[in-house]
Amino acid sequence: MSLKKEGIEFLVENRIRNDREFYNSHKDIANKYVIEPLKELVIELTPYMLGVDGEMIVEPKTTKTISRIARDTRYTNDKTLYRDNMWIMFMRRRGEWIKPPGFYFDYSANGFEYGVGFTSTDKSIIDALRELIVSEDETFLDAYEAYNSQDMFTMGGDRYKKDKYTGKYADWLNMKSIYFYRREDDGDVLFGDCLAEHLIKGYEVIRPIYYLLLKAYIIATEMK
Repeated sequence: MSLKKEGIEFLVENRIRNDREFYNSHKDIANKYVIEPLKELVIELTPYMLGVDGEMIVEPKTTKTISRIARDTRYTNDKTLYRDNMWIMFMRRRGEWIKPPGFYFDYSANGFEYGVGFTSTDKSIIDALRELIVSEDETFLDAYEAYNSQDMFTMGGDRYKKDKYTGKYADWLNMKSIYFYRREDDGDVLFGDCLAEHLIKGYEVIRPIYYLLLKAYIIATEMK
């Protein structure tokens, strides 16, 4: 099963209408064209993800690996009821205090994005990451080489307005949060039968970066 153009059309209309009655009366469409194709994508990606990290959650369910269509508006000023994008996320079970890194895929009418990073970044993770960088830990060197030897993914995240660090690894050290992403708008890929294969090829490029972020996360959790 591939992602459906009808799913994009529904997400856009549902977001514009912003109406619970409309959404509730069209849940069958949401399930058929949005949720079910994403479940199938999760299933297709599962063998690869478990090969990367056997502790990853891979259940093809909303709240497990698949986002909800309805937004959680409790802690935001944006009270829009529904999102017009959807995503999947593969990560370990969340810790009590901080969240582990993971591989993600996000799509909307504007195209799709995929990569590796955190849903939220605790300062303790960034502190641990900096220690790994400064000490030139082998895991960092592998990630550094992997990033510098490719041109698919870009480093993103919050950065100090004024650099605090200089030197060879300054671009990494001056990040206050960090993730790595690639954006594409090729509909033939997004709605084609080879989307999972396409994503896996990309994920394999940044696999060493996942292990670096995971190591920083583990160090941070042990310090809590």
